[in-house]
Amino acid sequence: YMAGPIMTYNSYVSCIRRPSSGDGVFLYALRWIFCLLLLESGLHYFPMFAVVSCGLFWNLSPIEMAVAAYVLLKLMWLKFLVLWRFFRLWALVNGKAAPENRIRCMSNNYSLEQFWKGWHSSYNKWLVRYMYKPMGGKDYRIFSVWFIFIFVGVWHDIEPKLIAWGVLNALFYLV
Repeated sequence: YMAGPIMTYNSYVSCIRRPSSGDGVFLYALRWIFCLLLLESGLHYFPMFAVVSCGLFWNLSPIEMAVAAYVLLKLMWLKFLVLWRFFRLWALVNGKAAPENRIRCMSNNYSLEQFWKGWHSSYNKWLVRYMYKPMGGKDYRIFSVWFIFIFVGVWHDIEPKLIAWGVLNALFYLV
């Protein structure tokens, strides 16, 4: 459930028939270790998860809240990068070329669409292939975006806040 890279069945069968070579796995592992050390130092020096969970966040000034929220989002991005690349690393060691997630830094986006394509790119590809295109693609974007974001909210967990998150993302996407 947490493993990160999502492969379609056809991609998996293709990897079984033609396993990928081990080229670049060592370098990928070194990059993963660097990201892990960066995450550990970030969590040590910027304990934003603790600031939010203990309720201190709401006592900050608006500018401090903005900075804390930005740093928290960066740490969350890095946390998922480390988690998902760990599982992709094991897939590469096993000869399976799973798709890469976190293909761009979260600050290197100029639209909500680019942000979500880079946040969990393998899931984005799955959503486009199995939901967006069958629902009509660009011609019916205004309607399909609502179903897709609500589906993503329910996929994470059936909670009212996640469904509200999906509705808000669909609204922001349309704006």
